[in-house]
Amino acid sequence: MTKPRIWTPKDVMKKAQTYMSPAEVSKVELAYQFANKAHRGQYRKSGDKYISHPTQVAYILAGLKMDEETVCSGFLHDVVQDTPVTLKQVKAKFGDTIALIVYGVTKLDKIKYHPHKNKKLTINFRRLLLAICPDIRSMIVKLADRLHNMETLRYLPAAKQKTTSRETFDVYAPLADRLGIGAIKWRLQDLCLKYLKPEAYHKIASHLSFKRTQRNEYINSAIKQVRGFIKNLHLHHPLLYGRPKHIYSIYHKITVRHKSFDQIFDFLAMRVIVDKVSQCYAVLSAIETHWLPMPGRFKDYIANPKPNGYRSLHITVIGPKKRPFEIQIRTRKMHHIAEYGVAAHWAYKAGIKGKVHTNNNNSQLNWFKRMIAVQESKANQPVYNLKSDLFSNHVYVFTPNGDVLELPKGAGPLDVAYQIHTEVGNHAMGAKVNGKIVPLDCHLHNGDTVAIMTSTKATPSRDWYRIIKSRNAKRKIRQYFKQHDHDENVAEGRNQVLRSLRDHKYPANLINSDQIEEIANRRNFNSTEDLLAAVGYGAVGVNSIVNNLGRYVKEQRAKQDRLDEEKRIQNAANSSNKKVVLSQRPHQLEPADTTKKSFQGIVIGGINNVLVRLSHCCYPVPGDPIVGYITHGNGISIHRRDCPHIADDKSQQRLVVAHWSNSNQTSTYYATKLSIDAYDRGNLVKDIIQVGSEKAGQIISFSGGYDTQTDVTMHLKVEVHNLKQLKDLMTGLQSISKVRKVTREMSK
Repeated sequence: MTKPRIWTPKDVMKKAQTYMSPAEVSKVELAYQFANKAHRGQYRKSGDKYISHPTQVAYILAGLKMDEETVCSGFLHDVVQDTPVTLKQVKAKFGDTIALIVYGVTKLDKIKYHPHKNKKLTINFRRLLLAICPDIRSMIVKLADRLHNMETLRYLPAAKQKTTSRETFDVYAPLADRLGIGAIKWRLQDLCLKYLKPEAYHKIASHLSFKRTQRNEYINSAIKQVRGFIKNLHLHHPLLYGRPKHIYSIYHKITVRHKSFDQIFDFLAMRVIVDKVSQCYAVLSAIETHWLPMPGRFKDYIANPKPNGYRSLHITVIGPKKRPFEIQIRTRKMHHIAEYGVAAHWAYKAGIKGKVHTNNNNSQLNWFKRMIAVQESKANQPVYNLKSDLFSNHVYVFTPNGDVLELPKGAGPLDVAYQIHTEVGNHAMGAKVNGKIVPLDCHLHNGDTVAIMTSTKATPSRDWYRIIKSRNAKRKIRQYFKQHDHDENVAEGRNQVLRSLRDHKYPANLINSDQIEEIANRRNFNSTEDLLAAVGYGAVGVNSIVNNLGRYVKEQRAKQDRLDEEKRIQNAANSSNKKVVLSQRPHQLEPADTTKKSFQGIVIGGINNVLVRLSHCCYPVPGDPIVGYITHGNGISIHRRDCPHIADDKSQQRLVVAHWSNSNQTSTYYATKLSIDAYDRGNLVKDIIQVGSEKAGQIISFSGGYDTQTDVTMHLKVEVHNLKQLKDLMTGLQSISKVRKVTREMSK
């Protein structure tokens, strides 16, 4: 890694002038002068004047094209902590926003990190840092500050180098990644590796240096070929260049993924940057036409962006000299976000100085909103004031050992006690927050240090249910009372169930029924008593038990209603003496009384006020000889007389006479199904659809398949007015060339 250049205040101003208005550049100049005066006489461990550090931080921020408030904060970020200047003075001189950003950086500096093997505790620490930032730009300033500190880490003692590198690797590099600022993330990771794994770092760096000439020649050759591939696309100044491979990325793939240098396909890599998304895919297609893609080595991050908003096409091909070669293809806008992440959204509109792009409805910001789970902002709300749902719903506190715990918003000391250990919670008698004794029902805030005071004589109180916010703590308290108050819990649970049964007007004897025992078994309780005890101490809601019992009651009542209805229909049929025997011919059947009221165009002999429905096994249509079948609780089902479902002796006992009120009606459509057997030929499906469309009311569905290599069976569901129209349709289908047979379908 090359030694970073030392930037001057003039360099910062020159960089700022590329995208800021003159008034904003003047404000940045004023911030430098203020910081220079405040840090006068101070020096860094390197021997450089202290102002050189804020200057490098400001230049990094200007390189990210941050707004003038952030760049000013880069110059001012240490004045409150390291000089006599107060935050009040910063606010008076530069305004509320810059003072808020500087205050946020100062807060971040006060939070001390303790390395953990437990990854969750490290994640909680990162969340704590983001949660206490009053403005997300405080974190961006902190990342720039940490980057320059890592670049000058060689001037500190070896032990300090390792602790700082460990903190940077565990906390700040992942935060840069989460915010999508790849330009900072990669530099931090490489610098951390240099101090944490110096031998591995220098070995990889030497390998890269040794192969640099060959690698550059190869990449330049590949770029020349790709330019030829995409020449006919007529792109507007596409940008092609070799992509540098970061040392930590190579180390990660060698150690974690157990790959050798030869297996790292993006060791040789290039980028193609174009203007539009459609051009990305056009370039991809042109490259795939000339170079063979490697299987499983294509990733479309444009269609499926990474959580931090990263978008690009990645493909590995067999390039020149038959060597694996990775190519990344993206638009200029995608490239800007890939490098600068959330910082990209403070970039100025191209060609318009002094006008920040802060339209929150713009789709560019959607990825950032998803990334930190923010609520939809109001139209006039600046993006940097948005607070994440993740952090607004949680609070992050320290234990005396320095561990960071994540708790629900509104949590108190008892939530901390039970998260530390169940016994700590069960014997909690008091707490100290930031060294001061507080009541157990106090609310905690981000960054609080919480110490729990315990006593062997202390026990949980049922009142703690009101105080505690975390589900885990409530579960542990329920467990405590479950073990200590079984009989009382059974009685309490029984009383709750009985009261709820009375409220719902259900029989009280359900509490001793087989149904409640079945509920207990279904929920893996050993007995009904255990279930009632669980209701008593709050592990099982009484409503869930009574709702289950209520469903049983309703099912029994519905079953009885169906039996009563079936009995009524059967009695009506018996009294009318209009039973059907299928062995009779149609003309032998006594016709239905056409003066009776019809249901769906059907008259049922001797029965009124009954539900009638057409069966879906034989699909009868007006004109078909039909009969009615008395179902179990669902009225009468109408079938064709040749339907196999009503052919057995048992079914015939439930048949009643039915008749179409008008066999030639044309006002209503009825669905039916046809089966078409044919020899396969060209345009067969087209001809079938055409005939169906001409002769049927509507084609509902069409499917088919091969029986053999030449024989096909088609299934057509159509709507027709009556049997005459259906026969006309079947005749038309039968006349189609290569159609062998057309039949009406019946389900088996």
